[in-house]
Amino acid sequence: MEQVRAFVGLAALSLATACGGSVPLVHSAHALARGDMSVAAGFSGALLETTLADGDSADVELVEESAVAPGLAPVVSARVGLGSSFEAGLAYTGRAVRVDGRRAFDLGRRFSLSVGLAGSGVISVRDSASGARVGGFGGDVPLVVGWRSSAGVYELWLGARVGVDRLEGERVLPVDPLVPDIVRSDGIVGEHESLGGLIGVQVGLGRLAAVLELDGAAHFARFDVGANKLTFRGLSIAPAAALVGRF
Repeated sequence: MEQVRAFVGLAALSLATACGGSVPLVHSAHALARGDMSVAAGFSGALLETTLADGDSADVELVEESAVAPGLAPVVSARVGLGSSFEAGLAYTGRAVRVDGRRAFDLGRRFSLSVGLAGSGVISVRDSASGARVGGFGGDVPLVVGWRSSAGVYELWLGARVGVDRLEGERVLPVDPLVPDIVRSDGIVGEHESLGGLIGVQVGLGRLAAVLELDGAAHFARFDVGANKLTFRGLSIAPAAALVGRF
């Protein structure tokens, strides 16, 4: 009962926090059995180091926020086993909704290989500081190999992910700071690609488990902000932690 209370409390706290952050997997390489379900709640973060940027500094910051969203965010997800080593999942991260399916392949008694395909939608919300509203859609392909202990208490996984996003929106700014009611609107159109890897560990006790995951990725983006064309390259590190309940 204490485990259930802890999980519900963390889920409520996660939903009350929404900012930037990453979209972690927070699942191992082994698929759930048919009809089994898992629910995860926790936090993720994203730290970004820009390696190359061409454009006005304010526009570059807008591209960084739109493409990578550095910061802290909630992670809430649910997964269900479909049978024959297939699994489906749904995740919310404060900025995006991700739907995925995957197939796991046994590599002996304790090892598994997971191949997935996901689609995601970036939620369009007006940023009060920049005046920008950016949303879009994308997808990613994760490839994960993992190990599970004989009793299923410990799990460890390594993986690689490639992703692409198409983002569109607008930025509304006052023409004259002294006359805020007169504004101009700049269109925003961009593409973002990422290539990276991840490592995760899970420790379980009964139906409750704790997950730690670390993602790293290289990012490439090309954006048109009004009449300005920008290119951006960067490296990110994204840690995540969650509690996972199985039913």
